[in-house]
This record gives sequence, structure tokens and C-alpha cells, in this order.
Amino acid sequence: MSVTRKEVLVRAAKQLRAAGVEIPERTSQWIFQHVTGLSTAEVFLQPDEPVADVHVETFAALVARRAKREPLQYVLNEAEFCGAVFWVDGRVLIPRPETELLVRRGRAYLEARMPRESSIAVLDIGTGSGAIAVSLALAARELQRVCACDVRIVASDLSQSALDVARINALRMGVSSMITFVQASYADGAALRTLAPFSLILSNPPYIPQEEAVRLQPEVAQYEPHLALFGGADGLDAYRAIASGCRDLLATAYLVAFEIGIDQADAVVKLGGSAFAGADVEVLRDEQGIERVVLFHADGTHR
Repeated sequence: MSVTRKEVLVRAAKQLRAAGVEIPERTSQWIFQHVTGLSTAEVFLQPDEPVADVHVETFAALVARRAKREPLQYVLNEAEFCGAVFWVDGRVLIPRPETELLVRRGRAYLEARMPRESSIAVLDIGTGSGAIAVSLALAARELQRVCACDVRIVASDLSQSALDVARINALRMGVSSMITFVQASYADGAALRTLAPFSLILSNPPYIPQEEAVRLQPEVAQYEPHLALFGGADGLDAYRAIASGCRDLLATAYLVAFEIGIDQADAVVKLGGSAFAGADVEVLRDEQGIERVVLFHADGTHR
């Protein structure tokens, strides 16, 4: 006996609510539309339409995954970032809205420099899904409509599995030719030194202190890759490694931009003091007023 759209949605929302999933009704709707391809209007204006058996089975399987607290982005293999939809799965960190601040500042740097330069090299350290590198490649491609600057982007990650996902996203967005993918630990590695110097370096490294693991939501602690989450006892291990390794990678004039965790701004500024001596320092706040990005900017006159 067939079941209706309304029946499967009510059943799924009840299952998700019992599992402690936030906004269970909306979540069941999103999964249902992903499976069926139906619009919101079709779902709610025709609630008594029967659902094909194959859709019922697929929908139930995805709802069961979400009920186990697997992140919705992994369930759907989709995450929105900077106006684009990226492929994601358990091999990579889910791109967060706050990281868009990092991309916006990177784009602003390209907008200012590209009309005055013949080429610019960009490095995204810890690329994960490739969200930052791909977003900047898209921005550079748009800016190249009005200037002839060649933008070369390098996306590095310690995880080969993460790089595989990043390559998928670069291919999907049509920017594969603009990005070189390198397996490397933070700013270390002969391959990165060969591709240097870089005028723009960005990183959203792992910055959660290890002791915070027990306080994270199950979606994060149980499913997202710990390599991309935890930055050692104080959350600063990655910044130490990047700051010490960046010295051989920087151009004379540069911008280095880090995403940071809550209350980490002072520590990251201090860590960058020796590596980026003479650079101007700026701390940016996100839309919630939290210090989220630390910038080190040098115009080339102090080196």
C-alpha cells in the first residue's frame, strides 16, 4: 500500500525529534526534496500524493542516518558556501559560514592587487573540501574579465582523502586548471617551497583544544574528521607549525590570513609576531561579534 507525502514526512519528523535532531520538520522536508526533486510548493500543496516505493526506501535510509546524528551535509553530500554548493562527506570538515569572512578578505586582496600585477600566487593551507581555494579561484576568474593577471592557487592538505574531495569540487566548479593540489603538513614540504613565493596565504586550520571534544555536538565529535578539528592541548599547534614554516614561502609583499577560535586572537597575533615581523596586524570580527580572522599584511618595505 502506497503512502502519501504527508505521511512519510510526519513519520520522519517524529523519528528525528526522538533522536534529538534540531528542526526535525524542516530536516525531513529537506531530505525528502533531495530524494524526490520536488519543490517546496509541490510538497505542501499536494500532501496527499503517493510517494514512489523507491523514494520511500531511499528517504527512509537517509533519515535513519540523520537520526544517528550524522550531519545533514554529509547525508545530502552538499554544503553551501559563498553562494555555491560543495560536495562534502566524512573525509572533510563541513564549510562554515564564518569562514566566508576569510574568503571575502582574500577576494578583496585580489581585487586590489590583480590590476597591478602580472601574476599572483595563492596558498590555501589545510584546504579540506577546497571551499576556500575554489571560492577564490571563482573570484579570480571573475576578476580576470577586466584584467590580465594570472592567478595560481595551491591547495594543500595533510589528508590525501581530503584532497580527493577538493579535486571533486574544483572539477564541479570548473576551476581545476587554476588549482594545484599538494599533500603537505601545514606549511612544510619541498613541494610548497618549489611553488613559492606566495603573496596570499590563507588557512582555516584545526583550532579546537582537545579538552573541548567532550562538549561538542555528536554531529561534530562523532562524524567530522578530528584531524581537521583539534589543534592540540591549547588549540594552537597548527598556528605554530604554519608560522614557523611560512618564512620560506612568503613573497616580499603579502597577506597572511588565519581563521581562529574563540579567544585565540591574542595568542595567534603573538605567534605570528616573529614569523611576520614588520607586518601590520588586523583582527576581524564575524557577524556575531566574535574575533574570527587574524591578518598579517606587509607591503614589502620592511623586508
